[in-house]
Amino acid sequence: MPQPYAGWKALDLASVNTQAAQLILAPTKSLDYRIPALARLNGELLLFADARPQPDEALDWQRIGGAMAADLPNPNYLVYLRFHLATRAWGKPVRLSGTPAACGDAATVVTRVSGKAQPKELLTLCYAASKKVGYFGSSYTGDRLEAWVACGEDVGALKHRRLDEIYERLHCDAAFATSGSAVAYPHPEFAEELAVFPFVIRVGEETHLRLVFFLRGEIVQISEPIADGSLGRVDETALVVDGEDIVLSIRRQHEGGRMWGRWNPRGISALSLDNAADPGCNACLIQLGSPGDSRVALIHPHHGLARENGVVWDVEKQRVLHQFSAGEFGYSDSVRIDEHTLLVVFERDGGLVAETLAL
Repeated sequence: MPQPYAGWKALDLASVNTQAAQLILAPTKSLDYRIPALARLNGELLLFADARPQPDEALDWQRIGGAMAADLPNPNYLVYLRFHLATRAWGKPVRLSGTPAACGDAATVVTRVSGKAQPKELLTLCYAASKKVGYFGSSYTGDRLEAWVACGEDVGALKHRRLDEIYERLHCDAAFATSGSAVAYPHPEFAEELAVFPFVIRVGEETHLRLVFFLRGEIVQISEPIADGSLGRVDETALVVDGEDIVLSIRRQHEGGRMWGRWNPRGISALSLDNAADPGCNACLIQLGSPGDSRVALIHPHHGLARENGVVWDVEKQRVLHQFSAGEFGYSDSVRIDEHTLLVVFERDGGLVAETLAL
């Protein structure tokens, strides 16, 4: 989960030092890795990712509503890695226990909740699962792309449950938490931080976005529909908290550019559209400066056609703040390692790569 990072406010490109790209998870002949999701829990940094077996060429994935052959219901599964802060070394991937057999596309966030002596931290993880249909084949009355949530104080002790209530409350045909992005939000109506996930909701052929608010793994609020389709078809959405606002950057399916808006307890702002080069990909938002500064940056593939040319993009000033190493730059997530270091993990050539930005 991205955290406010004060160092960006006076960013001088000449002062940015980037560690050489480090391959964390290398693809094999039978397995790719995708969809990074980062979280820092009790001083420990965790990376979640999809392990994606090479798709069966005989499977008619379009007939069962897949977006691409390697998406669910391909037999994907979730793994996690620990990042050792002292040595800056990655551990080996471990298969996440407690999940359905075929699952993936995780998003995660850590919130502070009340403890007996002092506040404690909880990890909340949302993901999708399906052995029969993909997102476009899911239906309210038939086989569904399942939404799941897991919550706990430790990655080895998460409690998982299926989120049937989203389908029952919204009577939708498909729902999934958009890959990678979630935020901890200090909602004024609750004593503890809420974990907030953007969910893409499909009813028939129409899609919209909703924010789903969790307290200790339980849904306590679902926002009004966001994005009615007038600016394009919604997809993965990046979030960042700015004061009482949640800033949303919404990917448009197959159209380029991104939709922008702000949500707070009074409702959603009018959405605007930018024309930044974007091939259609999830992205990561970070805040430029201290909380309330109101400027954000987007980490994404800054290219109109291909998932490459990864940059940190100043949204307000429409300029590149930092360029990542040359090559493919797919889905990404970021987390602050310490006051002066930002870790970014992104997809490249079937694997996952890390770069650290130190000011």
